[in-house]
Amino acid sequence: MCEAENAIAVLPPNEQQYVCYQVVQNIKKLQNHQHDQNALMSTKTKHELKIVKQIRGKLINNNAIVVKADKGNSIVVMSRND
Repeated sequence: MCEAENAIAVLPPNEQQYVCYQVVQNIKKLQNHQHDQNALMSTKTKHELKIVKQIRGKLINNNAIVVKADKGNSIVVMSRND
């Protein structure tokens, strides 16, 4: 922030106020964008955690496990009895 203030101080007095205003507006936009991104990520993360819990519950209820397949890059759901 000090660098920005030093750069603005070098400007002619009639331009300083305009540049300060522009800087403040850009900072506000960045803060709003960051807040929106955090809110979106929080909602997405909550939804993903809910899905993982549902899958885990179904695996437990059906006595099943998830294992890596012998061939290919995939997974298989198997009964624990097998």
